[in-house]
Amino acid sequence: MKAMFSKLALEKAKDIDGRMEYLFNFFQGKVMAWEQDGGPIVDETDEDGHITKEFKSFFSVNTDKQKYLFFILDYTENTINPDNVGLYALRVIKAENEETQFVSWQKMKIAGIYRPPVKGNN
Repeated sequence: MKAMFSKLALEKAKDIDGRMEYLFNFFQGKVMAWEQDGGPIVDETDEDGHITKEFKSFFSVNTDKQKYLFFILDYTENTINPDNVGLYALRVIKAENEETQFVSWQKMKIAGIYRPPVKGNN
């Protein structure tokens, strides 16, 4: 899974190994159904011939135990910074926490794997 992330995302991400372990423990059950909820949204910028393509997707996934929401931010091209090509952000939450943990994609543009803050550990 780590190889899917861009070099830049891995450099900026907090505790990628610990967050991968968190995600594998967090996501429970057998996938029963999934659907794309938004996107893909593709933004392309061209600054003096330098191309950056940002690919955003939203999914809902139902398992036999829980319903989850996914946000994925991927850079499919970046001629300014090739180290930024690849997965940049992955957020997986329980659907019941949508109002508090699923905000605008701009606020979810955080390198690596999302892990909600632990109460008392700010």
